[in-house]
Amino acid sequence: MANKPREALYKRRRDAWMQVLADPAERIGDNIVQARLDLLETWRADPWAYLSGKDTDGRPIIWTADERDDVVPVKPFPADKSYLQDMTAELWAYRIVLTDKVRQMYVTTLCCLNIDWYCSFTEEREVFVSRVKQESAEKLIEDKIRAVHRRKPLWLQHACPLSMSPMHKAVYEATGSSVTAVGQNFADSEGRGPTGSLVLVDEAAFQENFRGIYRAIQPYQTRIWAISTANIGNDGAALFKELIHEGRPGFVDPEEAEETPDEDEEEVESL
Repeated sequence: MANKPREALYKRRRDAWMQVLADPAERIGDNIVQARLDLLETWRADPWAYLSGKDTDGRPIIWTADERDDVVPVKPFPADKSYLQDMTAELWAYRIVLTDKVRQMYVTTLCCLNIDWYCSFTEEREVFVSRVKQESAEKLIEDKIRAVHRRKPLWLQHACPLSMSPMHKAVYEATGSSVTAVGQNFADSEGRGPTGSLVLVDEAAFQENFRGIYRAIQPYQTRIWAISTANIGNDGAALFKELIHEGRPGFVDPEEAEETPDEDEEEVESL
């Protein structure tokens, strides 16, 4: 049986897109309007199609900054890297995804771009981006989401509008979805509510309150993406290491390890 509310919602989105794409001021032909509408429908259905997408003129739609390159600092999304496509599939295949990363592997950027796709094409999603300090999370949203949006083709910016303020919250005006920057202590407030759709915990092993975030949103259907470079020496790092190795060969549950006596201890007790 067809989902009538979803069909009605989709029809409203199509009608809204048509109004934007058929803007008389642009003076474009019906064939271009239809081609752009077809692209939006393709991108809406598949995050990788969106990230690797190209405009009707063949130019990539997603451009990101490379802070290491002084000559060509802005480059198209590296769609030729197959591991990024594999990781995109993994992000949406599971509710909880943990990834240990090394720098310059594009992992944080990839997560932010997937969030951009999610909020651009899905109604009423509430996403939180967590870093140790809220100001750092705000910069992440500015650099990895808003700056990317400003480089998109103008017609795509108009079809999927994104607010440029306030700094701590980016609102996707056509879908009502939002991305909010938070510090690691947000689990004491927002994270306890059932309204969050997805939480990106960036550099989770550096967030001492990662355990609080993980515990607070576990009872709900919220997606959790926890990514981090290596770190030790705090409770958040300990939990991240435990979770990232859970299920791998040789993994020992810390609680079971505490309850199970060492073989040498058993031998001593038996003597």
